[in-house]
Amino acid sequence: LLHLPFDPYYHEEVIREALTAIARHTGGLELNTKLLGQEPNWHQVLQLLLTWYAECGGRTVLVNSDAHATTELGQNQTLALQLLAGTGLEVGKLPQKVFA
Repeated sequence: LLHLPFDPYYHEEVIREALTAIARHTGGLELNTKLLGQEPNWHQVLQLLLTWYAECGGRTVLVNSDAHATTELGQNQTLALQLLAGTGLEVGKLPQKVFA
């Protein structure tokens, strides 16, 4: 779907409702970085959505590279951090007990 045109303002009300629910009822939003390098035209839209998430009460974003091989660990992490810069959101960490 990343290659399709998308106007977030057309769906702003429902997107903000969803982001508010995520902010209230979860530990954070996940930002999967796997495709960030492939679709640079989405960076502005993604940054807008992250800003809306912060405005809707979101505080934490979990950055996930969706790695299926060790060579993919941390893929596009720098780009993800650049997108998060200026949104007021924190990069979250999974609790250690998840891996116990």
